Amino acid sequence: MEEAEEMRKKAVRSRRVERHLINLLIDRTFHPIAEKTGDPMWWLIDGLMHFLNEYDLPPEKRLEKFVRYNLPQILRAASGRRKRRG
Repeated sequence: MEEAEEMRKKAVRSRRVERHLINLLIDRTFHPIAEKTGDPMWWLIDGLMHFLNEYDLPPEKRLEKFVRYNLPQILRAASGRRKRRG
């Protein structure tokens, strides 16, 4: 029984690492385009890609993350303002 539990924990850790690496790839692909163009559509695409990558999370958690991380970027881009650096 302990062996099965250990295998399950290892699989969960592996999914988290894989998800993290894919999220980094999504960010490195879409963030530069979104920042350069200022087009809110790229932030929407970024958010949808993250939403799909996190398929194993409950839908409400995925939506919460979208609202937290992508919605502000989308609204900022739609209003024509850039994120302040510094």
